Amino acid sequence: MANEENLKRGKATQFRSGEEAARTGQKGGKNSGETRRRKKAMRQAAAMLLNTPVPANRQTKPMAVIKELLDVFGHSGEGVTYQDILLTGIMLKAMKGDVRAAEFIRDTAGESPALQIREEELQLHKEEFQLHREEQNCKREQQAGAEASGAENNLLQAILEAVEINTDDLSEVQ
Repeated sequence: MANEENLKRGKATQFRSGEEAARTGQKGGKNSGETRRRKKAMRQAAAMLLNTPVPANRQTKPMAVIKELLDVFGHSGEGVTYQDILLTGIMLKAMKGDVRAAEFIRDTAGESPALQIREEELQLHKEEFQLHREEQNCKREQQAGAEASGAENNLLQAILEAVEINTDDLSEVQ
């Protein structure tokens, strides 16, 4: 039920004047652009941090464990990045039975069943669209052909109606 105070104020909230709607739209567009730029900067910073090499002189106990795990997983240990460490930690959790960690590793590797289903659906939609497009092109060609043959008949009929043929001069016709 509507709040009676809102109704008494008489403020139009949904239907605004064109100028007001344009100002509101511009404000929203500027805010959206600013938010996109901020998110892009955050993604770039995260990518930079993840790809930063871990200093070789870091000899803490967790680093020793991580380097040992990387060795177990077949990583030489040289050029180790924070992304390698992060994925190793998540892999370790997955190996201990953490289902969410296992799903994360699987999805990150690009083997998500949901993603595969979506890709297959997209492929089917593309094929359906292509078939529909081809059908539309065939119909247009058929219509163009029918119109062209109809135009020829109309032209012939117009010529015959416009010109009376005098058959008196023709000996064969008589």
